[in-house]
Amino acid sequence: MTRWLPLLALAGCTTSVDPVREDMLNYFPFENLNGEWQFLNEDTLVGYRLLGRITNEEVVEGTRRFTVDYTKDCVGDSPDCVEDDLVRSMTWSLQGNQGIHLHRVETEASGERVFEPSLRFIDRYMNRGDATESTAGGSTYTTTLEEFVPVCPVLLEWGQCAKITVASSGGPDQVTGTYYLINDFNIVAADWDDDDVPLWQLSNYVTLE
Repeated sequence: MTRWLPLLALAGCTTSVDPVREDMLNYFPFENLNGEWQFLNEDTLVGYRLLGRITNEEVVEGTRRFTVDYTKDCVGDSPDCVEDDLVRSMTWSLQGNQGIHLHRVETEASGERVFEPSLRFIDRYMNRGDATESTAGGSTYTTTLEEFVPVCPVLLEWGQCAKITVASSGGPDQVTGTYYLINDFNIVAADWDDDDVPLWQLSNYVTLE
């Protein structure tokens, strides 16, 4: 059974700008989510929606890892679109005061990359302008909490959200780009560097039962 969340209920999920550092674990609530993120692209000529789901959960060396797969949901008559094709897959873990870690990323455009040891994607406690540096896979990644934008770039009536950018000393890859996060709902918009389309914007979140 699929239940559509009312937009008014979602509209209340905003984050506040506070001089105290934000707890970024609240922006990656994998354990509390059982649903599907639905994204539309800023470029209306893109012939598919992006559907994100948690497809795997496992414990590795005492740490719980969550894999989110983003697949195609073809729209229109695009001859190049293959239904359910994997566009992006990301495996995450929440490691308390060690922050949010990325273990693996796979994309249709650039293939798979595994980080062992894991990439510390962002520190647990962050404020505007703070940056996290982590060396993994032969590159040094810098994640910067740029700002709390007053209107989140999603296709819902939401207020502000956190904007972060990720850069790598090795240049653009499967991880780098711009991400928008909202507490309780994870990544709600993203412009990844390794694909050829602009910003993906959340259009709905559907709970699954």
